[in-house]
Amino acid sequence: MMRHINQIQLNSRVLEIQQNHERSEADCYTSKLPLCQNEIWKENPLLPLDPYERAQARFWAKFIDEKCVLGVWGATVAQGEEKDKAIDAALESLAFVEKEIQGKKYFGGEKIGYLDIAAGWMCHWLSVLEELGEMELLNAERFPSLHEWSHNFIQTAPVKDCIPPRESVIEYFRFGINYVRSLASNKS
Repeated sequence: MMRHINQIQLNSRVLEIQQNHERSEADCYTSKLPLCQNEIWKENPLLPLDPYERAQARFWAKFIDEKCVLGVWGATVAQGEEKDKAIDAALESLAFVEKEIQGKKYFGGEKIGYLDIAAGWMCHWLSVLEELGEMELLNAERFPSLHEWSHNFIQTAPVKDCIPPRESVIEYFRFGINYVRSLASNKS
């Protein structure tokens, strides 16, 4: 749902740009330029300039999307023995991310970068999913670096200003969890 809303906003912005012939971040999406963000925001590039580091950032963003997001979601909606297995898989994925952030303030170093944005869901959504799934994944003892990064990231002005209210996020995910669980119970 949220991706759908963001896509609508992006499409509206693309139309506006086409009408005004202005160059902005939306051009990146319409022209598929791989380093467009870095060309627009030269003073604060999102992706590293070094090709190897850029490939690493993209790898970790894909890993977070495919392993962490899906792993945490699976652990949230699972029940019984499946839940224990799903929690173990989610913890394993988060452990890899913990190693990547160790010794850094942000994934991008001292400034927020592409990977911080890709992993940013952990700061707010993960605690909601933990609550709804009746589990604990991200704590200071188990993942100290990731936990510290989460607090650093969520306290930055741009991020802090656009975080939705916790109750809205809980309501959104509660609906999704109930829906997935009802589908699973109908299969049985």
